[in-house]
Amino acid sequence: MARTSFGRTVVKTICEVTYYDLANTEQHATVDIYGNYNIENAVKPVKESLGTNRFVIDSIKHVSFYGRMTFEDFAKVCTKSNEKEW
Repeated sequence: MARTSFGRTVVKTICEVTYYDLANTEQHATVDIYGNYNIENAVKPVKESLGTNRFVIDSIKHVSFYGRMTFEDFAKVCTKSNEKEW
């Protein structure tokens, strides 16, 4: 029997961050990044999200869920590239 759906466990890392804006004012933010990151390897995606080097990741936590989707639904919403017909 052919499979009609697939599933994956999805992990989101939630970073609590203190940073300084262009006016040199201390700001606090929550940055969500998909993937299982620790504080050291979350630096690059947090930097890209905030657009600054002037930040400290104060804490991180993780949430996860198992998601399932039919192939038909996936084909409707995915970004397609290199589509071929034969």
